[in-house]
Amino acid sequence: MSRRAAKPLPSPAEGVCTPSLPEPLPDEPAVLKALLRAQQHAFAAREIAHRAALEAREAELQKAFEARILALYEHLRLARRRLFGPSSESHAGQGWLFDEAEALIESAPEVSDAPGCRPPLRPRVRRPPPRATRPPAASASPCRSSSPASR
Repeated sequence: MSRRAAKPLPSPAEGVCTPSLPEPLPDEPAVLKALLRAQQHAFAAREIAHRAALEAREAELQKAFEARILALYEHLRLARRRLFGPSSESHAGQGWLFDEAEALIESAPEVSDAPGCRPPLRPRVRRPPPRATRPPAASASPCRSSSPASR
């Protein structure tokens, strides 16, 4: 068994700060300020490049997302058309499949419209409405008492 030495992960600030610093740092404040400004400019440039790459990737993903949505809408439209749209009769004999009403008419015996064949019509007579059978208003109902105390 051979063991490999695990390579440590680089820190996020490793590429930004270490290459531009000299090994022995100078003691003069002006030189240190210049080094710090150079590091800040390098960091800002990397940050701008990183943001631009992220925005480009986001725009690419947005375009892919919109293309997928349009493809799904097109797929849905075609599926609805296939299910609910007008269908064409692709077979020549398909027209006779649903001629049941015509078949019933052809198989039924012929009925003539001669005046002697019809039964005579009875004249309509209007019936009077039924008479109301209410008890007289003067008699009190035995179920209800008229006094409020019995309630």
